[in-house]
Amino acid sequence: MRDLRIPPPAPAERAAPTGRRAAEEFLPEVIKFLRPARVSVPDTM
Repeated sequence: MRDLRIPPPAPAERAAPTGRRAAEEFLPEVIKFLRPARVSVPDTM
């Protein structure tokens, strides 16, 4: 077990099989869920 130094990946990254494509579809939904009234996130993310 040499992964003791590296922390486990975030659940969002784990659930993202394609990586960026999944993140683009997942991040906006999380933002809407966390702050539905205030949505201020750079498009670069």
